[in-house]
Amino acid sequence: MPYRLFIFGLILLTSPLGACWAAAETAGVAHPQEFGSWNLSYDVLTDNKGYCRLGHTWPNGVFMEFVSFGPKQAPVISAINPAWNIAENAAATITFEADGGDRRTFSFQRLSSRQAIDPGADGAVAWALGNLAAGKKLVAIFANDERYSLDLTLGQVAHQKFDECANAWAGKVITKDANGVQVASSAPPNQPAAPNTAATPPQPSATGGTGFAFTHDGIIITNSHVIAGCHAIVAVTQGRKVPAAVVAEDQTNDLAAIRAEGLTFDRVASVSAPNTTAIGEKAVTYGFPLYGALASDGNFTIGYVSALSGMRDDSRFVQISTPVQPGNSGGPLLGVSGNLIGVVTGKLDAVKMEKISGQLPENVNFAIKAETLSLFLQKNHIPLNPPVSEAEKTDVELAAIGHAIAVRIACGG
Repeated sequence: MPYRLFIFGLILLTSPLGACWAAAETAGVAHPQEFGSWNLSYDVLTDNKGYCRLGHTWPNGVFMEFVSFGPKQAPVISAINPAWNIAENAAATITFEADGGDRRTFSFQRLSSRQAIDPGADGAVAWALGNLAAGKKLVAIFANDERYSLDLTLGQVAHQKFDECANAWAGKVITKDANGVQVASSAPPNQPAAPNTAATPPQPSATGGTGFAFTHDGIIITNSHVIAGCHAIVAVTQGRKVPAAVVAEDQTNDLAAIRAEGLTFDRVASVSAPNTTAIGEKAVTYGFPLYGALASDGNFTIGYVSALSGMRDDSRFVQISTPVQPGNSGGPLLGVSGNLIGVVTGKLDAVKMEKISGQLPENVNFAIKAETLSLFLQKNHIPLNPPVSEAEKTDVELAAIGHAIAVRIACGG
């Protein structure tokens, strides 16, 4: 059932002044639901349409999920395997084995060297989900002969909830009724989707924030609100000011990819394996807060993951104690191994919360999860950089990684 809208103050960390953002609970199953090894979650696309995700994680970083964009569209399967090394224009092969020796082999399209997707046209998704719904044994066999059993203990329940989510929310336009309750309705034929009123749009920043290098040929990831309203975007790095253009943007999830013309990066961010971030894990960031007042070469700060969801259990975010200031928006949030665990996005408006609760909160900050970023990259055909190392780094080494990939984003006009 839909959740009622709750509004709090969240400061988006653009510089010099953060804009106030009304954060809201998402409809449907925004709060992730666990069924054994399965995780069911719900999110909203940039066109305000919902989609549902049913993911299965194994201890060594292998991850598989079913994604539904609506009951009238075939679901897709996305898989990540750290052992893969899929070449350009190649495919990954996965064989599914069910009860009675029924085996079917499917070719998954490459998204990155270690991630691939089956769009469902070959019947792989329907066949796999059918076995799951029937409670049959199902084993995924990868090309290197690794075998991964899908948890059937609660598989039927997870599949049922996935179907309920798909029928109720996936592919529907998400709006609010007069009472502030989010509702799902089909979009009128040939009509644009209704605007997302669940959050007050952030005000554009005149001076920008932070981003980080993501591809060697110049793609930079940052927050959507960092570039909002900009007529001219400039990436400041390597002693240069380089014009940049928007490649992809998701205002709902506050993410953007921009490309700096003619700029190349020696080092780029690598994304942590899905669902591996833990409460209490060290979380560091490198950015350009209060630019013009603090060091122009950037600042490195250290904190910890405080919670695995954002305000009102928003599953797209993690809460962190890492100190951030206006100008940190869009910066990389790194874990102990130097891999990306999030994108810094905002902090709780302490003054507003003190007026509401009588208490002054401290170090309540937020970052967009790496899993949310991965889906954004997948949707926009930007290759995902898998973890390069799981070895724990010293603080000095983490600072060096942050310094190498962080880019100041200047926004004017």
